[in-house]
Amino acid sequence: MASLEPEVAEFDPERALFGGDDGLDAYRAIAAVAAGLLAPGGTLVLEIGHRQESAVSDLFRIAGYRHAARRKDLGGRPRSLAFRV
Repeated sequence: MASLEPEVAEFDPERALFGGDDGLDAYRAIAAVAAGLLAPGGTLVLEIGHRQESAVSDLFRIAGYRHAARRKDLGGRPRSLAFRV
């Protein structure tokens, strides 16, 4: 936490910042239940961290989701992914 920018360390939950050994624990939990919570035709949009695009995409693909979209942040880095069941 000490190495994080103040705007991150002071406002983001620790569970969101440190998601297990590979940083993907929260995504695994979401993938396990989101399909049952989405309305028919609904889209799940997730914010992703730096260099997580491939790992998160693979995790959701394996869980049965289809990749729907990707958005980049102002620095040109992938920042959000959208999936459908």
